[in-house]
Amino acid sequence: MSESTETTPPTIEEILRVRDRLEQLISLTDNKTRRFAWPSDDEMYSESEKKFYLYLGMKINFSDLFFTMCLQKEAIGTPPCLKKYENLSLLEHQFSAKERKELFSDLLSCAYMSESPTKQPVYQFYDKVALDRYLLIREYENQFIYQPGSLKTMPSLYHAFTTQIPDPRDKLEGDNMDQLTEEDISKLKILFQKFNYEKQFNHILQDYQNISKFPPLFLAFANTACIPYCRKHVMNCLRNVLEIRNVFKAKEMDDSAVLDQVTLEEAYHCLYEPCCAKVSNLIDHVKNMETKSKI
Repeated sequence: MSESTETTPPTIEEILRVRDRLEQLISLTDNKTRRFAWPSDDEMYSESEKKFYLYLGMKINFSDLFFTMCLQKEAIGTPPCLKKYENLSLLEHQFSAKERKELFSDLLSCAYMSESPTKQPVYQFYDKVALDRYLLIREYENQFIYQPGSLKTMPSLYHAFTTQIPDPRDKLEGDNMDQLTEEDISKLKILFQKFNYEKQFNHILQDYQNISKFPPLFLAFANTACIPYCRKHVMNCLRNVLEIRNVFKAKEMDDSAVLDQVTLEEAYHCLYEPCCAKVSNLIDHVKNMETKSKI
């Protein structure tokens, strides 16, 4: 986005899309599809590179700063302190080691982290535009994303959580592993038929080359299709989250009561259960089979 001093808030869908993407970028994992991941074969990297990945992956102040500045750049516009990245997407660009070092050096020209008297992290901004946008996004997020019951502000997602498999006797549920098995493939295809997801699935296969950019249709499909197939695991995750939040008798709540309590942030967090990876893995599997059949 181009530089602008306007403070029009992004939509909640924009914030969630960018947050989800950035959470994947800064996660320390051996998943090679993530731009800032540390591959399982660590011999590919020098000791300094390993330190960089470890530093970035940890939940520390610097990664929080990276997240905050990228979020406002992608959801609202480029602040003056990041002007040289005006025409570059921080979400999609594959940074070299040198470019990464330059980016983080530039981020520190926007803001830094300090501690409040109560030892809480506080952003100190050099750039007033970046500060104004940060406050706007924080207010918007607090109002919608982090409020108990805010899952209901996203009707399509809430509906996916409340929709049950038409015939539970089919046992169309997966285990909580991210590996795709032949049994998963068979079950998911039946589930797509029952929920009329086949048309969306075929559209995504046709647009397969853009999946790395996380188009809205792919995100919507991957999220909503995983919920019925992984429902038990997702709901267990939500109950655990509520228990951590000290919600009274969270483990004993029925599904409806749980969904009335959870926030959007918590709901999206639980869509990272390993089982949910099976949907995107199925897309890869079917596309690979199609490619092989043409050879």
